[in-house]
Amino acid sequence: MKKMKWLMLSVYFMPLTVFAYGQGYGDIASGLFSDVLDIRKVMRAVFIVTGVALILGSFLQYRKHRQNPIEVTMGSVIMTLFIGLMMIALSFIPLGVTGRS
Repeated sequence: MKKMKWLMLSVYFMPLTVFAYGQGYGDIASGLFSDVLDIRKVMRAVFIVTGVALILGSFLQYRKHRQNPIEVTMGSVIMTLFIGLMMIALSFIPLGVTGRS
């Protein structure tokens, strides 16, 4: 069992030395920031898609509320709309890491 653990750890950490060979600390740091910028773009897209989906869901809830007010309360419709708007607003907040070209 111990040998298997060391084998797994060595296979996991071996590519780190291979990829870091021939790079300085500045190159490695700029590579880290490029990954953060990609994550930021993905997070922004997820916030927008989720916000739009929640807003559309709130309109569907409103239609259901118009048919049967006991089944879906107006508070849940307003809260879903508010959360959707906040998700879209979150996509416009800068995340603090600026890209360098």
